[in-house]
Amino acid sequence: MGDSPAPPGRRLALWGLLAVLALAATFALCRNIDFRVYWYGARAYAEHAAPLYGPRSGLGFPLHYRYPPVTYLLIEPLRWLPLRWAGYFWVLGSWGACAAVVALAVYTARLRFTAIAIAAASAYLIAYVVLAIRAGNVQPYVIAMIFAALLLAESRPLLAAVLLALAITFKIWPLFFLPWFLRAGRRAVLAWLAPALLVLWLAPLVVWSPATYVDLLKQWYVSEFQSATAYSELWYYPGQSLRGILLRYWSTADPWLKGFPDIHWLTLAPAQVVRIWELISAAIYAAACWAMLRADGKSRWTWDAIAFALFTLLQPFCAKSSMISMGPPALLAASLYSTRSDGLARRLFLGACALSFVGAAAQYRPLLNWLLAVGVDFYAGLLLLAALLVWSQRPGQV
Repeated sequence: MGDSPAPPGRRLALWGLLAVLALAATFALCRNIDFRVYWYGARAYAEHAAPLYGPRSGLGFPLHYRYPPVTYLLIEPLRWLPLRWAGYFWVLGSWGACAAVVALAVYTARLRFTAIAIAAASAYLIAYVVLAIRAGNVQPYVIAMIFAALLLAESRPLLAAVLLALAITFKIWPLFFLPWFLRAGRRAVLAWLAPALLVLWLAPLVVWSPATYVDLLKQWYVSEFQSATAYSELWYYPGQSLRGILLRYWSTADPWLKGFPDIHWLTLAPAQVVRIWELISAAIYAAACWAMLRADGKSRWTWDAIAFALFTLLQPFCAKSSMISMGPPALLAASLYSTRSDGLARRLFLGACALSFVGAAAQYRPLLNWLLAVGVDFYAGLLLLAALLVWSQRPGQV
């Protein structure tokens, strides 16, 4: 069973302590690694100081700007503050977005937690939280918007559609979650999603002429298509999704970064490995969608968590710094651990948390490089996914 609710004064003190810790972590860890690209991109857009796409955009190759043209309009206010302070506010905003969606999840799905479950989930997520703060990537906002869209789909379909449209606009890959809105009670979100995307993607015509906008869309597409179809881990070595694991295990492609061990045991061509990944991922995705749509409505939150785990493990590129996407699965698994007695699922959850924490604690560079090359975070995610799949077969409160 979950712990009894804390008195209001104690809860307020706890939230205050968490807010102080968030502020301290932001000022201590924020390095604006990815946020710097957004900030310079916003300045380039406003001041016409650099191309908006291509190797000279953003900070220059390989840190060039990679999001659709409409996002320039959304991030333009970032340039109003100096880089350092803009980065602090950006990260604090992501804290706020994540805290809000966690509170929404606790209320909507009636989540309950034991102290052990909270400690285990924190151990699982600690490395991803630290890396998200350091990088200042848009990923925490995107994940928060997708999670909120799922939570609000039945009660606020228009708001859910707007949030999902914003997430898709920044990353495109959130299209992965569309089948989850085919469940009964959620389909209105899909009806609102098309007009929401249309408004967002046509908004730049207020700023650019149709010819200019079409040209920018082409530039963005070419930039993204080249990186997404590369038969390598060019951008996110060593990636922690299935694609990166298979490329390192089954091919001899040169790594993007030096100092990592060669762990391959097959010598397939990288193009062959990518084709195999595409087939495996498509089969897993189709099976998951079929099982999710047939599942009992009582297990819908568990299947939402499964969606985030699959999204993380099957996406083309998955740097460790972007694995805050495992936050929703860890949160919901912690609640299931607290309220269910299934021994296998509980052991899998604790194993995932322990393995992820090992990856976070191993700071001896040769050991850390070996763990990353082998894919310690991939296997931790796989264990967490397995736990959720076991729980999904026993529908209950979550």
